[in-house]
Amino acid sequence: MRTVIRLLTTASAALLLSACSAAPDQAPSETELDTPAGLELPAAGPVEEDMEAARSNAAAWCALVPSSLVASTLGMQLQPPTASYSAEEVHCTYPPVEDGGRTIQVQFRLAQDHERFLALREESDSSGLSTSDLPGLGDEAFYTSSEFGEVVAYTVTARQGSVVLTVGAPSPLEGVMELVRQVFGQLS
Repeated sequence: MRTVIRLLTTASAALLLSACSAAPDQAPSETELDTPAGLELPAAGPVEEDMEAARSNAAAWCALVPSSLVASTLGMQLQPPTASYSAEEVHCTYPPVEDGGRTIQVQFRLAQDHERFLALREESDSSGLSTSDLPGLGDEAFYTSSEFGEVVAYTVTARQGSVVLTVGAPSPLEGVMELVRQVFGQLS
């Protein structure tokens, strides 16, 4: 049976042009939002002629985290991602290269702010996972860890402006943090 470990990456499709200078508790107004590198939000319920454009936009989000980036930061060899989406999320699923390997999922959540970030942390705490602060990563960040036999998986959730990434992997904490930093670097 294949072990499935999720690598969640959560990001907002709308970035503030002044995201680095915004206070953590400021939510962007709709007039302040911009999308990075020509990426657009997938439509909530696209009509049939817009389905291909929505699929293409989801694939563009997944392209921010190519399997080569996962390999260089986490040391995991994965196939290119398959994109899926909803009105609020884009999912990128990375199948393993070898049989018996781990499937990784990257998730971008859209239109996040400080309050939603706090809700994610409260959700982690209420599910029994103890969270710890990670200063120096984005505007605010925390991590959790969990054990699966001899494997320890770290999950990092970080916010930079209106972008929230959650990355979890059976890799050292430093590698997971580096993946988050590199994705943030592409969104700046």
